[in-house]
Amino acid sequence: MIDGARGQIKDNRVPSKIDGRYYELSGGVLRCRECGRAMGVFRRRRSDGSYFSYYRCRPSIGADACDNRKSHSVEQVEHEAASMFETYASTDTLIRLYDETVERENGRDGLRSALQRQAALPERMGVLANMRRNFQGQQAEGLMTLPELKERLVEIDEEQAAISGELRAAEDATEAAQRIEAARYSLVHAEWYEDPDAIQPGEVLTHATSPENIRKAYKRFGARFTVDAEGTLTMGPELDLGEVPKSLQEKRTSSGVATR
Repeated sequence: MIDGARGQIKDNRVPSKIDGRYYELSGGVLRCRECGRAMGVFRRRRSDGSYFSYYRCRPSIGADACDNRKSHSVEQVEHEAASMFETYASTDTLIRLYDETVERENGRDGLRSALQRQAALPERMGVLANMRRNFQGQQAEGLMTLPELKERLVEIDEEQAAISGELRAAEDATEAAQRIEAARYSLVHAEWYEDPDAIQPGEVLTHATSPENIRKAYKRFGARFTVDAEGTLTMGPELDLGEVPKSLQEKRTSSGVATR
């Protein structure tokens, strides 16, 4: 048992966190193909004052010096890794990630909760419109002074403005929930690779997901990546690849390792 536990943690490293950002391939998820060491995250200051983040094999000296000195853009290599993971992971793996993401971001009810919220807000707007008319009628009948009416109308205007913002957010949440359900349906029924217009798995796999959670998904499902001096990214066979559709088989090498 002890040996098994050691085997599970022997390649673990603390993930890089620069300026409050976790890097998806840090902590040993991305390794140098030339020497096998974990790729580190570095930043370089541009002439305009902005920063450029990149992965690179950690500097070494002496006999173990590595020939891979190429820098790899964080944005580019993380995007390629996510696309590769989404392409070759088994359907069961992706569905589990879908469901976990939906529950984490939208709760268990998902679309139903979003629709209920969207329906409740217009009802409150109708109540406020009636209140406005009633206050105006009271002022016309002399039951309310003009300053009192103005004060009430300001309160109504402020609440209506707040509800309008909530309504836009609710509409966005409903649309996102609908896309999540549609994407899951496409994945379950294998339409995401047969239909060029179908929603791709990657649109939901990383939906509202932080780099830290993406990195955790890689670690949990055994996804490991290497990159060589030419910038070629490879995903190791530890991931549960499952049965790859015929339309994707040509992308696999004879060793079962996915490359791009």
